[in-house]
Amino acid sequence: MPSYKLTYFDCRYMFEMVRLMFAATDTEFEEDRLDMEYKQFKELKSTGKLPLGQVPILEVDGRLMIQSRAIQRYVAREVGMYGSNNLECSIIDEVTETFDELLADAAPWLYREKDPEKKAQLEKEYLEEKGPRRLNYLEKKLESSGTGFFVGSKMTLADLAVFNILDILNDRMPAVIANYPALLALKAKVESDEKIAKYLSARPKTSM
Repeated sequence: MPSYKLTYFDCRYMFEMVRLMFAATDTEFEEDRLDMEYKQFKELKSTGKLPLGQVPILEVDGRLMIQSRAIQRYVAREVGMYGSNNLECSIIDEVTETFDELLADAAPWLYREKDPEKKAQLEKEYLEEKGPRRLNYLEKKLESSGTGFFVGSKMTLADLAVFNILDILNDRMPAVIANYPALLALKAKVESDEKIAKYLSARPKTSM
């Protein structure tokens, strides 16, 4: 089995699904969680080890891999959590890229905006428009599969990507996900998986 080392910030944000895929499949990996004050990141960047001056990076038997989505798809293929054919892979890609957009739209009010009035307006826009637009799509997509998972009858990268955004939103604005029974059922299903439950109980508590 290859040796894996993951380097990313001490947060869920864009990359928690990789940790979840490793956990769900009992795949051993080493991890370097960088502090959110960026001190460790700046030190790492100064070494020249980061090809684009950014994280995440995944080392596979010492070989460096970069770019979030490339790493996610690579790991999904390695651990059997990607599609079994081109159509299934395309569905997984649609769902994970919708996750990207949900997170990108949420980031300004979740983490960046400090002005209370502007933050409140951004939250309102997300609750009433930006969140529902994509959550409605994901709800219908999940319902249409008929299995409780986005693709086939087992968990894939798509399910874990959506779980991640639901988990983050549930911490900060639970009302935005309250009216999506299929998505909430998926969240509960992921949380109840024995291996993932074990990982969730032990993972560091993070705000993002």
